[in-house]
Amino acid sequence: MKKICIFGSCVSRDIFEYDEQKNFESIGYYARSSFASLSSNAMIEQDVLDNIQSSFQRRMVLQDMNKSFIDNIKRSDFDFLLIDFIDDRFHFYKISKNNVVTVSNEYKKAKGKLYSSNMIYSQSQEHIDLWRKGIEKIYDDLYIIQDKIILNKVYWSDVFYNGDKFLINQEELISNNNFLKERYDDFVKFFPKIKCIEYPKDMLVLDHEHKWGGGSYALL
Repeated sequence: MKKICIFGSCVSRDIFEYDEQKNFESIGYYARSSFASLSSNAMIEQDVLDNIQSSFQRRMVLQDMNKSFIDNIKRSDFDFLLIDFIDDRFHFYKISKNNVVTVSNEYKKAKGKLYSSNMIYSQSQEHIDLWRKGIEKIYDDLYIIQDKIILNKVYWSDVFYNGDKFLINQEELISNNNFLKERYDDFVKFFPKIKCIEYPKDMLVLDHEHKWGGGSYALL
């Protein structure tokens, strides 16, 4: 059985629900996070965590706060590290000068008031700079395990598998996909020996019956 660590969205995680032969074991799942968040120091907002009822959602927010993915990378006790950047759609929040967290839906609801002066908006230059800084922070640890890294190049879509259209602002769709392509290309430049999963355009489709709903990034 191959051990998998996932740093990315449900798009990468959910595929293993179809592993009927039990060929893979998930030993770590880091969602609602980004290399932009990893660029900063760890800081736990216990009052925020106490406001999150779901143990799964609380764990995801905690992992983003404590940057525990970094320690997991250093241990490297997995066969493959599967990565996607769908969750870079979220904005980020500066708790303090040296502490940044991802503004996932769970964090936003539990945190309450967010001050605009502390926000780092998705796709902004500050976001991109922090994203690259996060990679540089653990570059050496990632570089030596390039043979274990799989980059899952998933994108947003506005088409269901039956041809129906998902109503989304086209400028938003194009902007998000352009941003994702730039980040995927950047990552490959950092780590040229990694493996990549790429999809023909007609495979990047949505499912009306997807368990998380037919949103624009819940791909079939």
